[in-house]
Amino acid sequence: MTSNNCILQKVPANMTHHLQPLDVSINGLANQFMRNKYEDWYAENIVCQLNGGVSSDNVKVDTRLTVIREVHARWINELFLYLKGRPDDVRKGFEKSGITDAYRSDFELDENPFADLL
Repeated sequence: MTSNNCILQKVPANMTHHLQPLDVSINGLANQFMRNKYEDWYAENIVCQLNGGVSSDNVKVDTRLTVIREVHARWINELFLYLKGRPDDVRKGFEKSGITDAYRSDFELDENPFADLL
């Protein structure tokens, strides 16, 4: 870790939402993004069935892992691209956490680590 200029620090229990940069800034954005994707997907499935003539009493959305796995992988990829376009939010997380010295403004992740999921 030290060879990568990483300094380990213990975070007191129940304090990560104040002290860890991603908890402070990015996790909320990511959760909301994924929630919106799921809600849109779910609603789209209902509308598709209703438009196909299924009565509202018989609408069922299949949420088994085998069904949702592929679409979830696509959402993860979209989430990466969404967050990559919000560097100021990442920076704010470091600032709010009080560890601005650790933030490197020249750091940029060009390669999508989730691309192979698609």
